[in-house]
Amino acid sequence: LSAFQGASLLVYNNGIFSEQDFESIQHIGDSQKKGQLAKTGRFGIGFNSCYHLTELPTFMSRDRLIMFDPQAKYLPDINPANPGKRIDLLNPAVQENFPDQLAPYRAFGADFLSDYRATLFRLPLRTPSQAESSKLSKQHHSKEEIVQLLLSFLEEAQLS
Repeated sequence: LSAFQGASLLVYNNGIFSEQDFESIQHIGDSQKKGQLAKTGRFGIGFNSCYHLTELPTFMSRDRLIMFDPQAKYLPDINPANPGKRIDLLNPAVQENFPDQLAPYRAFGADFLSDYRATLFRLPLRTPSQAESSKLSKQHHSKEEIVQLLLSFLEEAQLS
């Protein structure tokens, strides 16, 4: 997974994922949050927008790291019908064997000794070589482009 250790967009939310949230995010376009007007993700397509930027989105909440690989190309032992992994972050073997994969989450306070009381999405930016063979998107983005995108969001928010 070293190809996904480069530039990434990190998205922090101080809320934690409920069991229903973990279940719902697995169903593309079929949100289990329909009718819950205050909930992010109620339309069933929000999370999938991350595939404009990344091949392998991950997120951490509570005691779990979730990794999605919809092309079943990068993660071991997955397939298109079940394109994700759920990893127990409190398992010492995970911490010992995958320190590089866990390192970015430490920047936002994860200690991997107790539940992470928030949610942190990590979207490794698609590289030019990943874009060449991607079935998700042929676009790649540099960190400078992402910074400009975020600055444009800030500018627009200030106009509102």
